[in-house]
Amino acid sequence: MERTMFKKIIIALAAVLLSLSAYAVPQDENAVVSALTGSDPYITDIMLIGGSTLDEAKSFVDKYEKEGWIFVYYDLNKGAGGDYIFLLYKAVEGLTFTNYDYITDFYISNSNRDGNSVTHNGRTYQLAPYDGGSHFKDVRGDLNSNKPESDDIHLYYTKAAFSDNRYVSGITFNNDSNGAVGVNGATTSGYDLNKGAGGEYIYMHFTTGTALVPTPITKDNFGSLTWYDYRDTSFNPDTDTYGTFFNPIVIDTPEKLAQLSYLVNEEGRTFAGSIFTLGADINLDKTVNGEKVRWVPIGYKATTVF
Repeated sequence: MERTMFKKIIIALAAVLLSLSAYAVPQDENAVVSALTGSDPYITDIMLIGGSTLDEAKSFVDKYEKEGWIFVYYDLNKGAGGDYIFLLYKAVEGLTFTNYDYITDFYISNSNRDGNSVTHNGRTYQLAPYDGGSHFKDVRGDLNSNKPESDDIHLYYTKAAFSDNRYVSGITFNNDSNGAVGVNGATTSGYDLNKGAGGEYIYMHFTTGTALVPTPITKDNFGSLTWYDYRDTSFNPDTDTYGTFFNPIVIDTPEKLAQLSYLVNEEGRTFAGSIFTLGADINLDKTVNGEKVRWVPIGYKATTVF
């Protein structure tokens, strides 16, 4: 009975601490992650599928669609007579975090000497992942697969940051070269993905949105009067003695909780492996001379971990 009650107390305290902790992780020290603007999808991953027959390609497309990938219905070898090649992507919609775990740009190479990554304008671009028939995989997702007389064309992507803080929100293919992705980083004209293979002119286009830059934040952003001013400075848990299953660290006042916040945020203590227990209900609703006492979230800095 006591063991069950003890578990409930630990779970209750964990819920309190999680609700009071800041979301982790910013790009810069002392920054909190910011929500992205708008509701456009943020494309996080791409996949090229190739098959010597349409049925073979579709079998792989079906597999990825069942896993949540979005299918762009446009054969990237259209009219050329080579493999059937399609692109799929993954995306998140609505609000998310500015952590650059989304695609920001594409690069098309027509050199068979480029490896699994290329560098352009100081950014590293990764070869687009590929799956499908054996030949398509042998040529590492060549967009002119099974057309030996054509250019070797490979698609790369990057998640590196741009000064305009862009993210890719859409991918389309059509026969219009205006504004399309160029070859080897060129921006003057789009590059035909069927180059040297005959068939239809195919150009890649993508749209972008602008994400919010992480907003730097310090203790001062929480106001001039915080719970730091009322923390219990005598509360300084000795983790060599306390913090075990049978001898947990007890938090039973808002002043002790404020001291815990201070120790983590300002002194860098992590309390790794320590067990806490909630000894009483904690009420952080406090007003002094008409001014609200603000709570400082535990772990609000990029450099603090709890």
